[in-house]
Amino acid sequence: MGEPEQAIAYIDAPRLQRALQAGIRRVSSQREHINKINVFPVADGDTGTNLVFTLRSLSAALSPSSGVGICEYLKRLAGAVLDGARGNSGAIMAQYFQGFFEGCSGTGRMVAGQLSNALDNAAKAAWQAMAEPVAGTLPSVLEAFSISVQSQVEAGHRDIRQLLRDGLISTRNALARTPQQLAVLRDAGVVDAGAQGFVDLLEGIVDYMETGELQQASSGQPVELPDFDVLINHDDPEHRYCTECMLIGQQLDRRELLGRLQKLDSSSVVIAGDQQRLRVHIHVDQPEQVFAICAELGKVEQQKADDMLRQAQAAKRAGEVVVVTDTGADMPEGLIDELGIQRVPLRFNFDGHDYLDRVSMNISQFYQRLSTCVQGPQTSQPPIGDYRRTYELLRGQNSQVLNISVSASLSGTYQAAVTAAGKDENIQVFDSGNGSAGQGLLAIAAAQMADQGYTIGQIMPRLHALKNTTVTYVTTRNLDYAARGGRVPGWLATVARGLNIKPVLSTTPQGTLKPKGALPGWRDPVPGFTRWLLRRLDKNKTYRLMVTHGDDYPAAAELRQRLLARLPNVAQCWISETGPAVGVHAGPGVLVVGVQEWDNSSIIG
Repeated sequence: MGEPEQAIAYIDAPRLQRALQAGIRRVSSQREHINKINVFPVADGDTGTNLVFTLRSLSAALSPSSGVGICEYLKRLAGAVLDGARGNSGAIMAQYFQGFFEGCSGTGRMVAGQLSNALDNAAKAAWQAMAEPVAGTLPSVLEAFSISVQSQVEAGHRDIRQLLRDGLISTRNALARTPQQLAVLRDAGVVDAGAQGFVDLLEGIVDYMETGELQQASSGQPVELPDFDVLINHDDPEHRYCTECMLIGQQLDRRELLGRLQKLDSSSVVIAGDQQRLRVHIHVDQPEQVFAICAELGKVEQQKADDMLRQAQAAKRAGEVVVVTDTGADMPEGLIDELGIQRVPLRFNFDGHDYLDRVSMNISQFYQRLSTCVQGPQTSQPPIGDYRRTYELLRGQNSQVLNISVSASLSGTYQAAVTAAGKDENIQVFDSGNGSAGQGLLAIAAAQMADQGYTIGQIMPRLHALKNTTVTYVTTRNLDYAARGGRVPGWLATVARGLNIKPVLSTTPQGTLKPKGALPGWRDPVPGFTRWLLRRLDKNKTYRLMVTHGDDYPAAAELRQRLLARLPNVAQCWISETGPAVGVHAGPGVLVVGVQEWDNSSIIG
């Protein structure tokens, strides 16, 4: 008979560090599976990717922690995962870790009763992270885990190893129940992807505890950053983008990278790190050049490019309302500069490489790459840390912040923006119920009202009224890209191709995007799309219009001309490009029209 296993009476920072490393490795190994079962809230196949990126930010904080109290350590972890969270599940996990930290009690160690209380607080926080909580998603499984641990502790059990074993059984059962709680999961024959990711995390932790190989999960010694190499004065305002990234590799040569970056038109270059990790800071006008150079030497992570010109414009509006939006909103660059709109870039991934929308790859390059790639890219919302950084900059100038977000029904971007805002009443996030051109029209209207000196309290009612009359219409040349990304079934794309029709979609009052009709023929969509739109617009009403295009300016210009010729009351009609948020699913040549009923009282009444 074997030796009885020793009970685990407490968790301290080193034990938590090793356990989390084991769980993170398990989630990383299951990334593709989690992506494949991702159908809620949007079937965009990126939950695994988002969870891995979220947990990677957590992993970076898991340095050896002897002598650090458990609550202090949890505070560090909560901050790290909040800064790096991606996707709906990532945002929920960020709130979960924040709740875990806030529920922590004691100093150096956490015993069973304290663990139970902290997990209960974390599960409640996770539910609160969702604007509209939905049973059968990640919080349901987090709650099941908490309830299991709590019931065992109330029954007198104190062995943390056994608490986690039984808790894992409860979470597996809760995961299996998610299709019964959410129809979209049942119809697809899958469990919730975010919940699956948490179960994988917990399984990694428990498996590791069972093997007794905790030491092998250690991340090793922390990276010691050497002295900085500073090339040019940081106060030089010559270049537009404050650009940063982390370069990961083997035998990285800091001097080689320094020399290559010196050849760029740049300033304020700082490189710190070792042969495995280099942190790059540089001011440039073309951030994509920096990321391209780094990508030739290793793996690029944590890309950031803050637009210092627009930050300076925002500073001139100190104490006023500043409008923020994500790059899901399509509108002319000149108008963005004129109105001082701040933008947080969405992200997309080609073949394992991350790009910042309109920063590390422009829209024309995106469509060229999209038309030739075999496997389509994946899109991802901005990390919560990107919003926090933007908010903190603006609030530091004593400005109020009004964020016009892409529809919450289309993306988790809205929830990330809300989570970053926290309880600051001077930061308001507005769900546009639109994307692309429609979202752009609402952001422009908000910025024009802010430019006239209105407060958030005065702007918000106007925005709600405008939202009710703002619709986004989209037509694609085919459905192949949407089918490839899982947005529509493959058979539907085949049928549309066989019938020689182009689908037309529009936003709904609920903020979703639904098929509304079809155009005949494949060659020139402009005449048919014009006729289709005119049948739905009232010539007696005044409109503001936004026409955007997927790398096909001539088609957009012709569409604009035709609409203006037939609609007598158009206040403004702009042309812009359609960004990756729509383009990844609609493909090159997509045409989008944002329509907004308008009168002068909309902004000055």
